[in-house]
Amino acid sequence: MNLDITPEQNTLASHASEAFRTGTIPPSSSSFTELCMVARESGRAASELRFVGFAFARLLGWRGGPDITVALDPDGHSCDHVPLAMTASTALVAARHGTVFTVDLQAAHRIAQPTLDDPQAGRIEFETAHIIDERAHDVAGVIPHAMTLVAAECVGAAEASLDASIARVSSRPIRGSVLGDQQVVRHRCSDMKIGVTQAWDAVLDAAAHIDRRGSAQEIRLAAARAKLIAVQRCLATTTEALRLAGGIGILEDESWHKWLRRVKAAEPLIISSRDLRSEIAGASLSRFR
Repeated sequence: MNLDITPEQNTLASHASEAFRTGTIPPSSSSFTELCMVARESGRAASELRFVGFAFARLLGWRGGPDITVALDPDGHSCDHVPLAMTASTALVAARHGTVFTVDLQAAHRIAQPTLDDPQAGRIEFETAHIIDERAHDVAGVIPHAMTLVAAECVGAAEASLDASIARVSSRPIRGSVLGDQQVVRHRCSDMKIGVTQAWDAVLDAAAHIDRRGSAQEIRLAAARAKLIAVQRCLATTTEALRLAGGIGILEDESWHKWLRRVKAAEPLIISSRDLRSEIAGASLSRFR
């Protein structure tokens, strides 16, 4: 497979970077690959601005502004560990069977539940009176899209950590040279680059299935692979990057630990890695039945 970056892809990447910087979402005419590139920029920034959540809301039919969060699988009229629950004014509460509730969070009860990557996450408890809108939607159909965007965000975090690590080892002095001159360090950086490339390749494959309007089963399986591969490879990359950074990596104003937390926090999002492995294995075995 040719992984060289084409001029068209460079243009898309430039547009994606600008879209993330200005806090906008590409128009509905954009390809899903473009959305993945914006999600990748979100991962590189590792900031509180969460493009993926906004994009997920748009996939669920939201047409308002970015002050929105999404909660999956409500337990009655409550949800735990909802991203940005303590600051967002509105939540889309989506049940996988196909119902989406628009909930006024300013009227609902919120309890802080900070997570590894989101200090503003929380539990929301709402009554019928807090539901602004209720409608049917193909929630199961857009979950693969959301998984692919999460995977793209992981790739962005891993890429940024790799770039920062290369810059760090290229300037960190050691015994009259720099750390990057050590063969073992170069090998580690090479392994990190391979992992990031494999993860991004899986994301692009899933995005291509979506852009080609493949079957629901094909899209679901490609998205499952993308998220599983991205979390595994990017977690290994961000972990190794933090090791290469040394003591500076844990400082609050540095980003190495932020990239690591962004990827680690993505592991249980939407569908856990364990369930994804089971799903992929089941699909593979079904070919021989």
